[in-house]
Amino acid sequence: MKKVRAHVSILSWCKKMSFDYLPNTHIYLQQKEDMFRINTDTHLLGNFMKINKQDRVLDIGCNNGALLLYASQYTNKLVGIDILPEAIELAKKNMELNKVEAKLINIKAQDFYDEPFDKIVCNPPYFNTKEDGHKNENYFLEVARHDKYLPLKDLFACFKRLIKDNGTVYMVHRPSYLAIIFDMAKKYKFKCIRMKMIYDENKQEAVSVLLAFKIGKIDLMKVERDIIVR
Repeated sequence: MKKVRAHVSILSWCKKMSFDYLPNTHIYLQQKEDMFRINTDTHLLGNFMKINKQDRVLDIGCNNGALLLYASQYTNKLVGIDILPEAIELAKKNMELNKVEAKLINIKAQDFYDEPFDKIVCNPPYFNTKEDGHKNENYFLEVARHDKYLPLKDLFACFKRLIKDNGTVYMVHRPSYLAIIFDMAKKYKFKCIRMKMIYDENKQEAVSVLLAFKIGKIDLMKVERDIIVR
């Protein structure tokens, strides 16, 4: 099996560290300059998901642990997986920094098996690998932003395998992919129960969409008020 890349070359790209906080919280976390950093999508998804005290939560592609830290405000049953060992190490440091316990595993989502979860959250790679205009030379950002290692088909297969029958999946994506996302959701028996569009005040079209999915006979979808980012 082909290895993704030698760790020595990856580690050489991580140079600087910063301390930042999660918006609307008192939670601080470390971020590496050359890795995927929290952004507006992270913040909005962290506030969009609804977590209860008894919920067992999985973050697919947990990166630095930001979404798990949002979830930690409500539950202590946290699991995060990521294909990058450097991301897992950083997430561990951020859990320790905030005195949060979480099970963090360096593994491909396609290879991860566990007992079903109440909630799954994911800020997945948005861009198709074939879209040359979106390619990034930074390996960390390539993995985080391009679907080479986690295409939508594989992602929804993971959702189906890992969510409870009455569980909820939360994700953020690009509105231009909505038709593809809904087709894939239908294939795996998911239905969207909540949707919220995100707009940049300087752009005409929506820049992101927040989605919540469940499995089962669900006929109605709640389209929530748009968010305009200023």
